Amino acid sequence: MMFRKETEFQKTEIGEFPKEWEVKKLGDVLLFKNGKRPNIINEEGGIPVYGANGIMGYTNDYLVNYDTTIIFGRVGAAGKVHLARGKIWVSDNAIYAINRNKSKAYLNFIFYLLSYLNPGKFASKTTHPIITQKSLENLKVPLPPLEEQKKIADILSIIDSGIEAVDRAIAKLEGMKRVLLNELLTGRIRVREENGKLTFYKETDFQDTEIGRIPKDWYVKRLKEVANFQRGFSYKSDEKFTEEVSDGYLFLSLNSVKEGGGLKEDGWSWIKSDRLEERHFVKEGDIVITNTEQSKDGSLLGSPAIVHFPEWYKKGKAVFSMDLSKLLLRMSNVDVNFLFYYLSFVQPLARKYHTGTNVWHLNLDSWARDLLIPLPLLEEQKRIADVLLTVDKAIELYRKEKERLLRLKRGLMSVLLTGRVRVIGDVKNVGVVT
Repeated sequence: MMFRKETEFQKTEIGEFPKEWEVKKLGDVLLFKNGKRPNIINEEGGIPVYGANGIMGYTNDYLVNYDTTIIFGRVGAAGKVHLARGKIWVSDNAIYAINRNKSKAYLNFIFYLLSYLNPGKFASKTTHPIITQKSLENLKVPLPPLEEQKKIADILSIIDSGIEAVDRAIAKLEGMKRVLLNELLTGRIRVREENGKLTFYKETDFQDTEIGRIPKDWYVKRLKEVANFQRGFSYKSDEKFTEEVSDGYLFLSLNSVKEGGGLKEDGWSWIKSDRLEERHFVKEGDIVITNTEQSKDGSLLGSPAIVHFPEWYKKGKAVFSMDLSKLLLRMSNVDVNFLFYYLSFVQPLARKYHTGTNVWHLNLDSWARDLLIPLPLLEEQKRIADVLLTVDKAIELYRKEKERLLRLKRGLMSVLLTGRVRVIGDVKNVGVVT
C-alpha cells in the first residue's frame, strides 16, 4: 500500500474533491428503513438490538439479516452512526440502511465517511433532536471509485482492529487489578520478596477483627488514627484561570480527580491570589481526597489522588481547592501508595457519608471515625503498592497507545475521506509517495 498527495481537484456543491470522485445523494446508493419496536429478552446474549446509541439489549428474533447494515440514531442521539453485520434487530428510535448500488458504494467506506461527516448536525434543533429518512436520503456525499473505497475502508479497519485489541488488553488488566485489590488488600494473597523478586502465596493463618478475617500479623486502625484532614483554598471566581498566569500556581480541584481515584493528567487549572497561606499548598507525593460530589451518585465522593506535577512545572508546590482535603499522615509506618489504593478500594462506601441535597458533601469526621483500615507491616504495604502500581503503569501505557491510534485514525480520515491523500497499490506493504 502506498499513498500519494492529490493535486488535481474539481469544485462541487459540497467542496473540492479529486476529479475521479463523484458526488451522490445517499438515497442513490443506500436504501433506508425505519426500525421497529423490539421485544428485548435480556441484556447479555442473543440477537443484538441496535438503538440510537448502539446495542441496547438482545432478542430472539431478527429484523435485518445482511452482510453489512448501517444504523443511524433517529431520536435523541440523532445521526449517530453504527455498523452491524448479520442478524440484528433495529429499534424504532433508529433508522437502518442497506446497499442499494453495490457498483457505486462499499458500506464499510460509507460508514467511515458518515462517521467523519457527522449526520447529526442535520438533526432538528429541539429538546429531543430528530433526524428523518428524507434528510439522510438527500445528504450529498463524495464517492471515490469502488476499489479506492475498499482500500480506504481496509486501512481504517486495520486501525480499528488495533484500537479494539488495546481495549481488550485494558479490560483484561483492569479485571486483574480488581482481583488483586480484593485479594491483596484483605491479606488472602500475600506478597513477599525472594531473591530480589516479588512472589505471591496464599495466606492460611487468620485472626478475626472488626473488619473481618485478616492475617495474624496485620493490625487494624481507623482512618482518623492514620491521618488528619486539611481543607483546601476557598477561592473566588476571579482568582482561578484556565491558562497559565504570571506568578500563579497550578490548581488542583474536583476536575483534577478521577472517579474512584487517581489524578487526571489534564485536570489542572491555575490560581493567583494574595490570600494564599502555606496550608493551601500540596507537594509531590501528597494524598488528597474529594469531599464534594456534584453528580449526586457518589462516583466521585471520597475519591483519592496522589499529587504528581507535570514535567514542565518547575515550582515545588501547587494549590488545592476547598472541595478537596489533604491527608496529613499521623503514622510513620503507613505507605502513601498503599493508603491510596485502600481508599480507592473502599471509595464506594463514602457515599453513605454524604450530606446535603443539591450538592453532596462528605462528612469527613464520620468517615474518618468509621473507616477501618487493615495494615500489614510497612515493607509489605510497599510490596502490595508496587504490584498495583505496575498494573496501573501497564494500563496507562495501553491508554496512551489507544490515544495514539485514535489520533492516527482522525488524521487518516481527514485526508483519505476528502481525497487530499490517495491510496495506491494493495493494502499490504506501507510506503509514502509525496
